[in-house]
Amino acid sequence: MSQRDHRRSEELAVQINNKLVEKLATSDQRFRQLVEGQPDVVFSCSPTGLIDYLSPVAERVFGRKPEDCIGGNLSDLLHKDSPLGTKDILSALEKGSSAEGLRFLLTARDGAPVWMMLQIAPSKSDSRIGSWHNVSDAVHGEKEMDALHNQLTASNNQLQIQSMGLAKRNELQALLVDISQNFVQHSSSDADTLIEEALARIGHYMGVDRGYVMILNHEEHSMSNTHEWCAEGTESHYGHFLSVSYDTFPWQMACLRSGSAIHVPCVADLPREASAEKQALQRSGVQSLIALPMLTQDKLQGYVAFESIHKECSWDVDIVDVLQLIGNMFHGARDRERVERLKSEFIASVSHELRTPLTSILGFSRTLSSKTDIKEDTRQEFVEIIHSQSVRLQALIESLLEISRIESGIHELQLGDLDLEELVTATCAQLAEKATAGNVTLTVHIEPDIAYATQLDAGRIRSVIENLAGNAIKFTPKNGEVKIGLSVQGSNFELTISDTGFGIPANDLDRIFERFYRIQRPGREIQGTGLGLAITREIVSLHGGSIQVESIVDKGSKFTVTLPRKR
Repeated sequence: MSQRDHRRSEELAVQINNKLVEKLATSDQRFRQLVEGQPDVVFSCSPTGLIDYLSPVAERVFGRKPEDCIGGNLSDLLHKDSPLGTKDILSALEKGSSAEGLRFLLTARDGAPVWMMLQIAPSKSDSRIGSWHNVSDAVHGEKEMDALHNQLTASNNQLQIQSMGLAKRNELQALLVDISQNFVQHSSSDADTLIEEALARIGHYMGVDRGYVMILNHEEHSMSNTHEWCAEGTESHYGHFLSVSYDTFPWQMACLRSGSAIHVPCVADLPREASAEKQALQRSGVQSLIALPMLTQDKLQGYVAFESIHKECSWDVDIVDVLQLIGNMFHGARDRERVERLKSEFIASVSHELRTPLTSILGFSRTLSSKTDIKEDTRQEFVEIIHSQSVRLQALIESLLEISRIESGIHELQLGDLDLEELVTATCAQLAEKATAGNVTLTVHIEPDIAYATQLDAGRIRSVIENLAGNAIKFTPKNGEVKIGLSVQGSNFELTISDTGFGIPANDLDRIFERFYRIQRPGREIQGTGLGLAITREIVSLHGGSIQVESIVDKGSKFTVTLPRKR
């Protein structure tokens, strides 16, 4: 070979070597990109576990830098509490991919244990390539499942010991589920019939002689029997207990108000403080009793009771616990009937409220358009009527739209800087004419020397004041007084609206903020749709505040609104 050919050969060899080096570097770069993008820790080692490569993911997964581990052995990573040890690692390296799925407990840099699953890739060379997959969450989940399984097993064993009681409870639960489905599937107008049917089914199941419902009248501090079922041969007491004073049975009322069921296996054994109840039950021949409270937001609305006359009966605690659902079920059925009735009344009210202004608008506008000889003062009167009825119609539609936004959850506040004192003063000034027209004295007292600057939705807070103060003026008779107060109580502004009006019956106090609800006042026609106070409470709540009411019939009412000083 000539010197020239030898030089060309060397150059060609250098070129080939450079390309190989370049391809090797590219391949190594791609390998590292692939490995470093994996969530698992990738490693390569000898058949005896000596580490020659560890992906950077190791630092994120269990806090170890690759450079600190390379040159060491895989077994150095094992935690002292690992169930599998060095032999298991060597065995896995020897078996290769067939050893997948082995879980080891490794040690993080801070000494904490980390559960990892070892996976070995197939290899024909002496080098072993594998990965550690973090299975800590899975292991913890399995441990929790094991613990739950153990708890369930223990509970199941306990339940098996009480199999007869469980069967009884299950039968009762199935019965109550079926009764509940009947309430859901049937019209709310059938609630009374369904309650009486439910009393009969539950009474037969319990083996008692009488079941009944007592409903409280908070305004009169009395209770009345509204539903009853009696077994064959048992005398009915329906109608015997109407408007019975709370004070007649103080021990019973105290127990029920606390939310506790009353379980009396033997009436003769009632405590001394239940002497009134004992005498009444014994006069009726009752030997055993169970009474179940009907609650709404922890307030007693009534109770369901079952009596055994021909024999003494005792019920297990589990059975009594399940029976407590009956009170809520019956109250829910009655409440559903009430809501459906309120909605029907609401639709009728809205139809009436819409029809009235529309009739006026259409009638007077038709007259104006069809007759050209109407006197100017009459024409002006008709125009003013059309305008006032249009304003009334617009207000009604705005209320309906507002309650619709509340129902759908679309009710964002438009917060802005304002002076609450100025807003209250300006709003009350606009209401002064209405108060004067009704011969009602309107006074405003704002606690002095206080900064009332804050962030609120001015439009909606104005509507709160207008609604509460407007109602106070509307429901206060001539020569009455409405007082508006603004002060600071701790970290809140406190707005009070008090009047000397007709007052609100105690039975209505818990419901006046319900949507569609209107107080029924015999002999007085109350205009409106029952939306104002519901909207008011929602607006106050969205501002992080609260609203409360105190009232005495024929004495007056006081509404207290609290709003945070700073948002």
